[in-house]
Amino acid sequence: MKPILTLQGISKKYAGIQALSNMDIEFYSGQIHSIVGENGAGKSTLIQIITGAVSANSGQIYLDNQLIKNMSPEKSKHLGIAPVYQELNLILQLKVYENIFYGRELRRGFFLDTKSMRKQAQAVLDSLGSSIDIDATVDSLGIGSRQIIEIAKALMDKPKIILLDEPTASLSISESKILHDVIKSLCKQGIAVIFVSHKLDEVLEISDTITVLRDGVKISTRHRTESWANICDIPTLVADMLGKSLAENVFADHTPSAEPVLRLENLSNHKIHNINLSLYPGEILSVSGLLGSMRTELLNTIFSLEKIESGKIFVKEKQRRFQTPIQAIEAGIGYVTEDRKDSGLFMELSILENMSISSLGKFQKYGFIDQTKEARQVKELLEKLNVKYSSLHQKVKELSGGNQQKIAIAKWLMVNPDILLLDEPTRGVDVGAKEEIYKIIFDLAQSGKAILMVSSDAEEVIRLSDRTLVMRNGKLTAQYRRGNITAEKIYDIGEKYAETN
Repeated sequence: MKPILTLQGISKKYAGIQALSNMDIEFYSGQIHSIVGENGAGKSTLIQIITGAVSANSGQIYLDNQLIKNMSPEKSKHLGIAPVYQELNLILQLKVYENIFYGRELRRGFFLDTKSMRKQAQAVLDSLGSSIDIDATVDSLGIGSRQIIEIAKALMDKPKIILLDEPTASLSISESKILHDVIKSLCKQGIAVIFVSHKLDEVLEISDTITVLRDGVKISTRHRTESWANICDIPTLVADMLGKSLAENVFADHTPSAEPVLRLENLSNHKIHNINLSLYPGEILSVSGLLGSMRTELLNTIFSLEKIESGKIFVKEKQRRFQTPIQAIEAGIGYVTEDRKDSGLFMELSILENMSISSLGKFQKYGFIDQTKEARQVKELLEKLNVKYSSLHQKVKELSGGNQQKIAIAKWLMVNPDILLLDEPTRGVDVGAKEEIYKIIFDLAQSGKAILMVSSDAEEVIRLSDRTLVMRNGKLTAQYRRGNITAEKIYDIGEKYAETN
């Protein structure tokens, strides 16, 4: 069988940095070919070259055995290549069906054929197993729903090749499984799928072929066989990605102190209902559940981003009623949001500006900022967190995903809160950065910080949590302690929840 897409000797250099080096790789119709590697390994550059978003410095691209010269986004689209990038490209104020048809609107005479667009948009969402309202505005939807809309947009072009860059990073387990089924059905129709993901378990589950990149070089390519499990597993892939095996950190159990640092008593609004929980100094307490269970909304309510309708918040046993996030910060609460690029960081600002923006008051002296003190503390924290950067004035958008996430956490460490709310703390980062972030979180707890974490990653919940609370439809439904937490339990409906102090 001949490949539908062949890359020969592809190399790309950015400002002296070799992003890809002499890359040879083949992709076949009807197969799922996964590309894995750490952030900075060259995965995104590879996709951008295939789609014509950037040009290679050397090498050739063949499609259906024909040499393609001067590849561009317009040419790649015409040739049947459809990318779904990790960065969402939606117009938030438009409706779902309007986004799906944006730039390809259907018309009947001089007027938009709204009826046909709505019908076709509904059909493609139905094929994804999605219940998203086609008439909802995108800004009213969560990240997971927005990712599904991006995928629906790509499928509207009925491509020969579809490139998916971290398509399940924001999806729940059930939504990921639905997407996996959709991808497999596309393969049955003869479409080649190029799949990029940090989730090695799903890569192993759905792939026909897996290629590992490291520092812009192809390290290995493995094809599914009857003995696949014997030659390709997560430790093997990790060793290829990192150039070494990864010893798993074992996080110790935690014995809570007598008094909680944060206590919620029947906390309620239109999204969460009668939430009762206690969080102790030095504890990592996670909130589990499927996407849409209102886990993020719980953190938003604590931080006053959502209005409280009834119930009470106690910080160090003192009742608090926050009207603004500033008041929550002053009470010793920090919040690392789930989308670092939308609400967690200022991507166009420098590392220095991002890290000190929430703590400028500590550097003020006689109405001026002590820039020497500011830079010194920022550098010390960057070194402690092992952030890879070139300058304090480097823009955050130029960093890898893992280093961006460390900056998002470091911003709050500069404030030194007693309570840290973490929403999907390792979303979109590679396995090496994930382990480093785990160590950061664990060390924070060991130092006495109280961690309230939302995560869709079952392994993350199991490894980090002293306790996990299962949430469904805005209610806490179950509680499990370390040693008794399993993926089946935390994604189940759960039994009646009872807080155990």
